[in-house]
Amino acid sequence: MKRFKQLLIDKDLSAYWKQMDQLEQDRIYCRHGLTHALDVARIGYILILEEQKAISKELFYTTALLHDLGRIKQYENGVSHHEAGVKIACEFLEKYGYTADEIALICDAISSHKHGPDEEAYVLADVLYRADKLSRNCFACQAQDTCYWAQEKRNQTIEF
Repeated sequence: MKRFKQLLIDKDLSAYWKQMDQLEQDRIYCRHGLTHALDVARIGYILILEEQKAISKELFYTTALLHDLGRIKQYENGVSHHEAGVKIACEFLEKYGYTADEIALICDAISSHKHGPDEEAYVLADVLYRADKLSRNCFACQAQDTCYWAQEKRNQTIEF
């Protein structure tokens, strides 16, 4: 987890979190700040352990930490947060010595956030997708009446 810890305290990454907080300060729906990213990391790692997936803790925590950074560009320019997130993630991953294979896995998971075939990159994306959804406490949300998520997609229980 050495690289992850270095990444977590990176000054430039901290600036992204501050900018995200500013952009979402009036948002009544799910927010995408550092607390959310770390919730996704913890829940995803529980899934990895329970399901005995071959994904390292550092790889998943890093993926979860970086997965929503592209939302800043989405808010500013209307671009896909998945695509923008990959560009931002690559800069940080290279800076902290992640290998080309690790970068490819992380960036694929960030860009897809969806279910896919049972390949390593898609296993990572699948866990990220599920942990992201499970991190939302829809049952306690004050914006339930206006949320665009369909009822069947909302997290109605606390599993993790």
